[in-house]
Amino acid sequence: MRFSLAYRPPMWVSLGRSGRWGYAVQETAQLTRNHDPIPGLLAAMRDGPVILGPLSLGLLPYNPYTRGEKGADHYVLAHAVDVDHIVLHDPWGFPCIRITVEHLRWAWEAPDIEYKQGYYRSWTQPRQMNQPSPRDLVDRAIGVLRQVYPDAETPVQHDGAAIGADALNCVAHRYREGQMSALGCEFLTGFSLPLAARRALDHTIFLNPYHPKLAKTLTKKRAWDCATRY
Repeated sequence: MRFSLAYRPPMWVSLGRSGRWGYAVQETAQLTRNHDPIPGLLAAMRDGPVILGPLSLGLLPYNPYTRGEKGADHYVLAHAVDVDHIVLHDPWGFPCIRITVEHLRWAWEAPDIEYKQGYYRSWTQPRQMNQPSPRDLVDRAIGVLRQVYPDAETPVQHDGAAIGADALNCVAHRYREGQMSALGCEFLTGFSLPLAARRALDHTIFLNPYHPKLAKTLTKKRAWDCATRY
């Protein structure tokens, strides 16, 4: 039985609708990979840092914990140029890491990320439009969650893959029976499960002051939705 530990919601679901969070942001992407994105990145960085992604996590050579992983997305902040290197802030734990232009271009192309829409997506020049209250931000986030969860789960279900608790049970069974590859185990322990735990904690911190029951429900759901497909 194929399974998907649910889904990996694209970052542009939030950034692309940034107006609801009280700011506007400039988003760019290419329809094909035929044009070098680096000149445009260098030009954009003259006005400030640039968010890049999705990148292929396994193609970032400076991270020894994820090198070679397939299908894992990642996002970084490009904030400086150092000769033929770009300086990134990587939230994985690399706050000021240099990467060659060639390595960045290849990771940014994201050849193993199925869900990407276009190539070399980036966001820059955020501008504050208004000042929503903390309660307003939470309520707007709930509206986004109500949309992205069904939107992401529906195509997986149409593919006939198990999701959520069923997927976890499938994973546990395959692991006990020795049917899971070493790469699959590494992907779970190195990316999917830590990511799900981090998102569960973020949901709790963000939602709990106003919607404690929903925070508890989403925490359990994030424990199931570890965002990978086998």
